[in-house]
Amino acid sequence: MISARYLRSLSPPQVRIAIICDTFAPHLSTKVDSRVGEWAAASNVEFAYTPTCSSRLNRIEAPFTALRYFALDGVPATATTAQG
Repeated sequence: MISARYLRSLSPPQVRIAIICDTFAPHLSTKVDSRVGEWAAASNVEFAYTPTCSSRLNRIEAPFTALRYFALDGVPATATTAQG
């Protein structure tokens, strides 16, 4: 995973950057632990979260969903470990 500090280093400090995160539970921990938010404010970075249940906003999600249904529809649950 690419770190936020690395992404920040790619642009001059006066340029505000936005890092878009999905609603995966560890990403939302920034609301509980203030250290990441404090770093973002000091570094001119904004974290933006996708809305819950918005996989359609992720451009790669649709092809993977179609592949999952194509590969796994009608397959018993016990057979999925063998397919992995």
